[in-house]
Amino acid sequence: MKFSKFVQLARDGQISELHIESVTSQSFHFRAVAEGYAVALRDEQGRQISDRSLGHAKQRLRNVRGLEKLPLYLVQQRSGSIMVGNTAYSTSHKTPLTLDASPLSVAIGVVGETVGTADAQATL
Repeated sequence: MKFSKFVQLARDGQISELHIESVTSQSFHFRAVAEGYAVALRDEQGRQISDRSLGHAKQRLRNVRGLEKLPLYLVQQRSGSIMVGNTAYSTSHKTPLTLDASPLSVAIGVVGETVGTADAQATL
């Protein structure tokens, strides 16, 4: 599905959720879920959309009005599989996301404050 069509359907309430899939540490794809089916999002040339980081993927979505309330998830493949009988199934982990610019700073409520001991300090 082309990204422009996805945006139109999402604004019309026809997309139930959006997955940002971690393919590798530097490759994130999008998959829209509607009516129980998952469809990869593509650019206007028909290529699957791929961003270099989760931050870039979220920024792409932040730039589009009307997606703020769409349920968003990070989907990561687990590094193993589950054996059931003679069949192996790959597993994935689905984590809810928001489009907030900095979830860590929002969660802890401080930015620029030094934390830690004298030996090991970090600035948030």
